[in-house]
Amino acid sequence: MVMRMLWAETLMISLCAIIMSLVLGVLAAWCSIQILEYGYHFGIVTPPITMPWAHLGYAVLLVLTLSTLACLAPAWRMKRAFVTDLLSAGER
Repeated sequence: MVMRMLWAETLMISLCAIIMSLVLGVLAAWCSIQILEYGYHFGIVTPPITMPWAHLGYAVLLVLTLSTLACLAPAWRMKRAFVTDLLSAGER
């Protein structure tokens, strides 16, 4: 049960990080393209916005995999600890 709780918390944090990074990345790309439109008079051609969905999918899988692996060490330590030791550690 402890491992499931830690994994669920890790998954929620990872999904929040993925969503925030995608939103901020798209916003930054859009703002950069809008800035380039003002430079059009100086010979800068405005490129279209294209989303590399395959690369983004690989990045999402990599983040989820690494966060799950990072969650395993604390979950393993919590699983092996005695409840009395955990309760006495909180009283100090």
